[in-house]
Amino acid sequence: MAPLGRVLVVDDEPGVLDVLSEMVGTLGYTAEQAETAEDGLAAMTAFRPDVVLLDLAMPGLSGVDALPTFRSRHPGVPVIVVTAVIDPETLDLVQRHGAFDTLSKPFQIPALERMLTEAMRQRASG
Repeated sequence: MAPLGRVLVVDDEPGVLDVLSEMVGTLGYTAEQAETAEDGLAAMTAFRPDVVLLDLAMPGLSGVDALPTFRSRHPGVPVIVVTAVIDPETLDLVQRHGAFDTLSKPFQIPALERMLTEAMRQRASG
């Protein structure tokens, strides 16, 4: 069976990166990993994902700071923000920067599956 799509998972925590990638694979997608926002931006060209899962709190270039660059360089690729802390100001900021949705840690497979399905539907409709 062909994969449902390609998902780039960007997170600085190796355990979270592995769990999220495994969940994505279980749902039928192909996953690629990046441990920094910079590596994630570089992987966009080589991997050409359909959806990005981007952690907000990373050392160096944070997901909050990288989100506008992801969106401007690859406007057709939905970015789902992954975060343990959702305060109203951050939520507003990531929405203004074009985040497709926000996935809360600890994440649940049904929520991830729903978001990926909706993001793929949006990507297909253009």
